Amino acid sequence: MDTVARPDIPSTIKATAVVFGLLPQLAGLVVGLGAVAYVIGWREATAFYNGLGAPWATSLLTTSQVTRSSIWIVSMIGLFFVLSVYMLTQQSTSAKSLRLWSVLFMGIAAALYIVFFFVPPAAAGLFAAGMSMCWSCSTGLTLGELVASLATSKMQWHAYHVYLLYFVVTFGLVFVSDTLGSLRAKTILETRGARLAEVKINGQINDSNWRLVAPVGSELLVVSFPGNSDKHKFVITAVRNVNSIEATTN
Repeated sequence: MDTVARPDIPSTIKATAVVFGLLPQLAGLVVGLGAVAYVIGWREATAFYNGLGAPWATSLLTTSQVTRSSIWIVSMIGLFFVLSVYMLTQQSTSAKSLRLWSVLFMGIAAALYIVFFFVPPAAAGLFAAGMSMCWSCSTGLTLGELVASLATSKMQWHAYHVYLLYFVVTFGLVFVSDTLGSLRAKTILETRGARLAEVKINGQINDSNWRLVAPVGSELLVVSFPGNSDKHKFVITAVRNVNSIEATTN
């Protein structure tokens, strides 16, 4: 007859101490990821609004708005990092294999970045998204390679490990976010906001074809491309002044 194993009091106390000991580390991990997401989001937002011609808009963004724009980049990096670590624990990959996959994704990202400048504006957004996705995958795999290299070197840091960390910071946190923000702005300018939702605004500024860029703080930033002019103008309007926003899947 099977018996149910029941922990004794000393074992229960030790297990409780272990669990409570992990909580500060998990909290630190969450705070750290949030800080990374904020840095990436801030750089992407800065590049986006600078390229759009509205650098002042970045200072109006809330913390959640900045962080939200980078969540999927951080998620992709984290996903491939966790996948790399899992494969290392299963002994189904190595630092060399992770390096090859990282270089492959980096090559695809570079190719998409080049092709972006030769495709029609309507399709440019897809190539920009694909570029940032592949580069995020490459960054996550590079973190996995760093773990594998440290494990095989018995936790001894070498120049190559610093190089890998430099790659993560330079390309994963800087290049991807800056490039994605710039490419998003370039796509909007080249299409004259055609893929942005149309906004109807009450009052004296309802005489233009306004397009919704994004919420900035508690208000909305809208842009208009009047006539055949190459210039465009922005308006920050309160949500209560908006009569309607066109439904869009873009």
